[in-house]
Amino acid sequence: MAQGAVEVLLGKVISLLENETSILGEIYREFNEVKSELESMKFFLSDADRRGVTNQGIRIWVEQVRDVAYDVEDVMDEFMYFVSG
Repeated sequence: MAQGAVEVLLGKVISLLENETSILGEIYREFNEVKSELESMKFFLSDADRRGVTNQGIRIWVEQVRDVAYDVEDVMDEFMYFVSG
């Protein structure tokens, strides 16, 4: 009887671990996408700074991209805090 309970519990643990592994793999892929987007934003912002953009519309866009980059950084920091703690 105890063996049956252990087998059921073991099955649940294996299922949970498989699910967690799948979730972690997806998170890794998503983080790589975010990293790629942030690298593009970084290039765009450094190029805009280098050129000394004077067009008002482009300056607004630069500020919006910068704000989004900071927001993404905050979300990633919160996620890392959540995962590590």
